[in-house]
Amino acid sequence: MEVKTEKFKDLARAELQNIYSRRFLKVGPPIMVMKRDLAMATFPDIPAARAYGAAIKAEAVAQLNRVS
Repeated sequence: MEVKTEKFKDLARAELQNIYSRRFLKVGPPIMVMKRDLAMATFPDIPAARAYGAAIKAEAVAQLNRVS
């Protein structure tokens, strides 16, 4: 399904009438938070993991200018 920006509000409003979408929006986010918490618990040092991820991101962004 292709969604055009100008149609987004109408499509979103219609989708919110869909019972399956409403159930997902009610149940999905708490499940995602639980899964995130479980994944984060596998890191022995969360601040270090975040700093490492930030360094990787910064290096990738720095490389963008060199590629184009």
